[in-house]
Amino acid sequence: MSAARPAARRKVRKGTQSCWECKRRKIRCTFAAPTDAVCDGCKSRQTRCVGQEYEDEETPPAGRKADRLRRMESIIEDLVKKKKEQQSAGDESPGDDGSTPDQKYTVPPSLDLHTPEDLTRHLIALWPSQPELDRIVASQACTALLLNGIVCEPYEGHLDTHTACLGQATQRPDPATAHPALVARNAMLLVTLLDSLPPAASARSTALQDRLYAAAARLVAAGHEHMASLHGLESHLMETAYLATRGNLRRAWLVNRRGMSLAQLAGLPTSAATAAARSDYVWFRLVCSDRHLSLLLGLPQATTENAFATPAALEALPPLERFERIMVVACSLILQRNGAGQAGDLDTTYEIDTTLQRAAAMLTPQWWLVTPPTLARLEGSGAAAFYETTRLMNQFMYHHLLVQLHLPYILLPATADARMDCSRMTVANAARSILMRFISFHGSPASVSYCRAIDFFAFIASTTLCLVHIEARRQQHLARAGGFSRLQPLVHQRHSDRALLQSLLDIVAGMTQTGPDPIAKRISSILTPLLEIELDSFKGGCYSISAVECQKAAGGRTEFAADFGDSSSAPDVLHIKIPHVGTIRIQNHSELPGSAEPACARSETQEAGLASGQECCGGDSCGRSTLPTPNADCAPCSQPRETDWADSGTLPGPFSSMAHPKDDEWAGHSASLDLGTISEPYLAGSGLSSDDHWALQGVDIALFSNLTQGS
Repeated sequence: MSAARPAARRKVRKGTQSCWECKRRKIRCTFAAPTDAVCDGCKSRQTRCVGQEYEDEETPPAGRKADRLRRMESIIEDLVKKKKEQQSAGDESPGDDGSTPDQKYTVPPSLDLHTPEDLTRHLIALWPSQPELDRIVASQACTALLLNGIVCEPYEGHLDTHTACLGQATQRPDPATAHPALVARNAMLLVTLLDSLPPAASARSTALQDRLYAAAARLVAAGHEHMASLHGLESHLMETAYLATRGNLRRAWLVNRRGMSLAQLAGLPTSAATAAARSDYVWFRLVCSDRHLSLLLGLPQATTENAFATPAALEALPPLERFERIMVVACSLILQRNGAGQAGDLDTTYEIDTTLQRAAAMLTPQWWLVTPPTLARLEGSGAAAFYETTRLMNQFMYHHLLVQLHLPYILLPATADARMDCSRMTVANAARSILMRFISFHGSPASVSYCRAIDFFAFIASTTLCLVHIEARRQQHLARAGGFSRLQPLVHQRHSDRALLQSLLDIVAGMTQTGPDPIAKRISSILTPLLEIELDSFKGGCYSISAVECQKAAGGRTEFAADFGDSSSAPDVLHIKIPHVGTIRIQNHSELPGSAEPACARSETQEAGLASGQECCGGDSCGRSTLPTPNADCAPCSQPRETDWADSGTLPGPFSSMAHPKDDEWAGHSASLDLGTISEPYLAGSGLSSDDHWALQGVDIALFSNLTQGS
């Protein structure tokens, strides 16, 4: 042990020999030799060995212990005070002092927000003040409230309870009695109202909207035990509608599918004899959202049952609701046809077509009329605006179903069956109707806040209309050789159709100028070169449109396309490459010897290329051996093209504007394009990618997948 110390010795019990360190550890204090001053334990621990006959230096005096306790108590008091201040600040309306939040709000990872009850209290704390609520209700959000209300309630009687709905849904819930599902539902409705405010609304409303949605979405996702109720299912429906309105179709599909699972756990759908009207309607809306989103995204539907559309169920409904339910049944039949690989079955297709005709006949002819006076009603916020918006959206959906139904026949080779060309004409007419309504709608005041899903309708309509016109040119060349073109009437509508497509591009360009808009950018990048090709085919260009599936590389790996429009190795070829599906290949041809029929704008399927496994994404080698060569009847192919093609000067080939760009934007008839600037990265694997990397949410993949099904 340590030798002489200046401190006085303490009295210890007789026989006590252990040091302070060994006593604290309650171990035996041993020495290697009787003469050692340091015990074995202190040697191994490398600590000071002090016998108990001396004062322990490590033991603080009583005063120091008291100071330490006081410091700990002070820290705890500060934490409690800080927590109370945060709670009191949350009870006040965010932004009441006029401040503008700089960052997007996310729910703090607090330990108190694990349970649905705590999440509910946090969500109520974010509720806006009454003056803020009055400002929101006084804005043009009433139509949005009505439209959101029909997600949960039938049309009949909904307008009568409009005022009551406003008062009930926007009031601050009572934290002591409010059910989490009801709070989440009303919060989602309030988020929708904030989203429909005019652009002039302050950034404070946007920040409040982000706060409420982040908290409400977390509550909806976390409180499964509370969400398996009608209010909980309505929360899922409203979140689905909100996400679809903002263009997040895949997230909307996921939220809606989760709602369907909870509904089934809650016993829906129930039998018609015991089902309450409201629960039956909520189940119908869940199925409706699932099928329409699945059709857009190319995903399987959750259920094929149609208990909501039996004759007995339809008989008690007004015409518009019967029309909607039959459209949902037709949507299911289209999904079943596509999923079973029967896209080329004309008999099945025209049975579904008859179903859609039966649905359309339930409404008066005046219901289908779209005129400037009717569109002017969209500006209001009452019943007229509600009915007009509902009518327009249902018309969009009807024509979109027609396009999806007849889509697989655009790239099929011509046959003796006249229904093939009838399907192409149906696609052209339905696509034209969508574009006319889309352009008219964007010219109305209601376009400041609308469902971005109709952007995807316009994308599909514009792409298919371009392809049908290219096919019409091919048939027109065949007619010159002595044949007959059933698509001849499209020639007379070509100029008006191009005007619609160019107006669509103008609208899309305006969207990109107001801020980052990946959806609009992607639509423009696909539609612009298609318009170039259609224009050149009209002026005599010879094109083949081919559907080529993905290749299997060495080792069994699938080779996925990297981008859209890569024509670096073949300037006369435009690729629309679709991950997991294949490539739509549009190639320009000069005169090729040895053909028995014209190749002008010919539509074919490269079966030889698929069978031999030759390169499908790599330039001149792709399918050259399968392309027929033109005969003398295809005269325009051998004649020089007009020097003012697309008003861009003398061009050596149809894709010269793509190889030598002059401008990145579409301006009038100018069609300069740099394909290197429009490449869109895709994920090689399945799953959710970011919105920036997959702007069209997979709608483009579903579109071209359906195009290739029949090929």
